[in-house]
Amino acid sequence: GDDDFSPQVPESEKEKLLGKHPAATGIVWSISNGWYVADFENGSIPTREWFSYDGIWAMSDEKIPYQALPEAVQLAYEESEFATPVWTMADIERITRREMETRYLIEVEREMEQWELLYSEEGILVRAEQDLEERDDHEDLLPTPPTPPATE
Repeated sequence: GDDDFSPQVPESEKEKLLGKHPAATGIVWSISNGWYVADFENGSIPTREWFSYDGIWAMSDEKIPYQALPEAVQLAYEESEFATPVWTMADIERITRREMETRYLIEVEREMEQWELLYSEEGILVRAEQDLEERDDHEDLLPTPPTPPATE
C-alpha cells in the first residue's frame, strides 16, 4: 500500500544523487524544513545529503574515520582541551557545502556532557558548543535557505 510517511521525492532527484554516488545503497528519502534529504551508505560511509526543491545539491554530511580528517584538524584537536583521554570521540563528520567552506565536526563526550567541535579545513576551531539536544542534522550549516516549491 501507500506509505504516507515517505515523501514524494521526484525521480530526477534520485537520479542526481545516484549519479553523484553510484555506490550508494540503502537510500532513504525524507523532507526536512524545505529540503529533500537522502540518507544512505556510500561504500562504508554513512552519508546524509540535502537538496533544494529545484534539484540543487546543497550539503553532504559524511561520518568519517579520524584518519580521514585533515592533518591540521587532527593537530588542533589533539592540542585542545577536548582531547582524549579526558574526552571520548563519538562522531566525526565531514560537512561539504555548495559554494561554502568544508567543515569538520568532532563530537566528544565525557560523563553526561557532550560537545560539538566545528573546525575549518585549516584546523581553526570555528565553534564549540554543548550539544544539549543531541541533534545530528546540522541544518544550521546549510547554504542559502531553500525556496519552497510554488503552490498553485
